[in-house]
Amino acid sequence: IRDRNTIDELGKISGTGCFTRIRIQQFMTGELKKRFQDVPEEKKAQVFRKLTGGFMSGYLGGAPLVIVVCGDKVAPCSMVADCSAAIENMLLAIQALGLGATWTAAVTGDPRDEARTKKLLGIPEECKVITAISVGYPAESPGPRPRKPMEEIVFYEKWGQRK
Repeated sequence: IRDRNTIDELGKISGTGCFTRIRIQQFMTGELKKRFQDVPEEKKAQVFRKLTGGFMSGYLGGAPLVIVVCGDKVAPCSMVADCSAAIENMLLAIQALGLGATWTAAVTGDPRDEARTKKLLGIPEECKVITAISVGYPAESPGPRPRKPMEEIVFYEKWGQRK
């Protein structure tokens, strides 16, 4: 999608959709504070404003190009896996071209958001909107995000079993 008005409307859908509501809930219950307990206060305040203010998904409206990925409901067993593989390949190709991209489910995270997206774009009922990818030139190039040690996230044989 290159039409500026359509992209702006997608930005409104994603900025006011379910993920904004979820982030506000997480903020109010203290889940976000726990998750970001080691982040400096100034940075934490900035992140919280983004997470609860609709920016985290609303940025979609500022993208020069948006790719909306849809799957065929006729093949529901493999639809999400097939679309996810295609999305990952698109993201890798976009980065190889020196561009930036983000994968957001904000236009589909709630059936109401998906319905608004389908109506806006004229997507038929037999298709499922999987995601939207914003494509553009990155404003920043942050380093790798901190990762949990493998020992904390890998289990052997059964859930919760460490080596």
